[in-house]
Amino acid sequence: AGVMGGAACSPPPASPNSEVGGAEEEESASGGLVALREELLRLETEMSTLNQCLARGSVHRRESWRRLVRSATRPSELLAACVLLEQMVVPPALPAAWALTAYPAPPPSSARTLPPVWLRVEAFRAALRT
Repeated sequence: AGVMGGAACSPPPASPNSEVGGAEEEESASGGLVALREELLRLETEMSTLNQCLARGSVHRRESWRRLVRSATRPSELLAACVLLEQMVVPPALPAAWALTAYPAPPPSSARTLPPVWLRVEAFRAALRT
């Protein structure tokens, strides 16, 4: 702490967003997280009704996946759920180009906001439609 005008001063308190995870925690309280959670659940439902093969997704695994999505409180948790959903789809359900254009799962720390997660979900949905 320095001295300013004869009085000791300390650094200003850190803003909530300057701490690791601060921005992510703030955004997790928003309705955007709820909407993304619902979108992931809807996508999984559509995949099963469109008869797209979720051979790697046993009934138990899919129930566990749904619990993971419903309990997610941060964008990084929903990113992980999206990657898991992608892994449940067998290759014939996706176009051959998907393997070339799909990027590997980023570390969860890079998904502190919702837009990158939405982008991944929408890219995956588009690949399923082609």
